[in-house]
Amino acid sequence: MEFFYWLEATSLATWINASPSVFAFPAILLTHTVGLTLLVGTTVVIDLRLLGFAAGAPIASMREFFGLFWAGLVLNVSSGLLLVIARAGSVVVNPAFWVKLAAIALALGTFFGIRRIVFRDPPPAGAPAPASARGLAIASMALWLVAITAGRMMAYVEEALMYGGF
Repeated sequence: MEFFYWLEATSLATWINASPSVFAFPAILLTHTVGLTLLVGTTVVIDLRLLGFAAGAPIASMREFFGLFWAGLVLNVSSGLLLVIARAGSVVVNPAFWVKLAAIALALGTFFGIRRIVFRDPPPAGAPAPASARGLAIASMALWLVAITAGRMMAYVEEALMYGGF
């Protein structure tokens, strides 16, 4: 824990937390939101296509979303690290943070599973996705919902921990 309290006391963390600049906490949070939109948005589009929505769109064409996925992942990881640095001491003891990280790791695993199953040898246009890919698509959407909810709950759980609600 000492390391996390030290991290939270660094000049970078202090700047993120205390700076009146729009380029501090507000910009980092906005970047995290944009990254989340790109990351989750692209996976949901792919997941829905695998589940049969927009059946006229060839599954292989969904590869075009991979660039947005990677951009969103980079934005989310980099801004997420800054947000953790800013509140490291309280974040690492927050159970909602660990639920969020676990859900993200599993959701990323579903993405790579879908990529392996479907995009190495995509089904012909108009053909349904393999059943295993459809199962992963459902799991992916559920896991992203858990990750987003847990991320939003972090503030409430932190407050409850602070005031003895847990």
